[in-house]
Amino acid sequence: MDTIASLLNPPHLEAHGLLRPNHVGGRAAWAVLLRDRALRAVTEDAAVPAGVTITPAHRAIALAPYLSGRNIIVGLSAYWVHCGGPEPTHRDIALPGDGYRYGVDSVLVGGQRVLNLERTAVIMACTLPYGQALAALYRLYDAGANLAAARLLLDVPSRTLGRPQARKVFVAVRNTPRHSSRSDEGA
Repeated sequence: MDTIASLLNPPHLEAHGLLRPNHVGGRAAWAVLLRDRALRAVTEDAAVPAGVTITPAHRAIALAPYLSGRNIIVGLSAYWVHCGGPEPTHRDIALPGDGYRYGVDSVLVGGQRVLNLERTAVIMACTLPYGQALAALYRLYDAGANLAAARLLLDVPSRTLGRPQARKVFVAVRNTPRHSSRSDEGA
């Protein structure tokens, strides 16, 4: 009979530190380990042992089963990978050519293609309600987004909807004292 300690032994961990239900004896054991806080959920089918900090790499790798070799994690899913918080209710996945380009618009996070911080900021500013967009840009900024570069992406010809609101969101972030200390990178 396996003990919790033996189930969470390093040989059972994937190389990146994620556990999946099949690593711990199935869904019933999974539910018990989550309930007892021996595991911290990343998604409904990926977790890390208690005490491990969940990183953007963990979140990106947790989405790997939903990706083919060419997909890019975009939209709210990219925001979640970069910044954490509650997992989105749906997964935003795109192919290159759906308005996204490898190497230009995406970065590798945990070996997965994810929309870069700046393009993610533009998407959030254009698509979320104003207050949520503002909060999202603050978090993306804190994660390292260059909001000045992101704002310039609004000037690139594309079929992006929501540009008027996005411009207002970037101005509001730029005028926030919390972000003025990095004025060279602010919105």
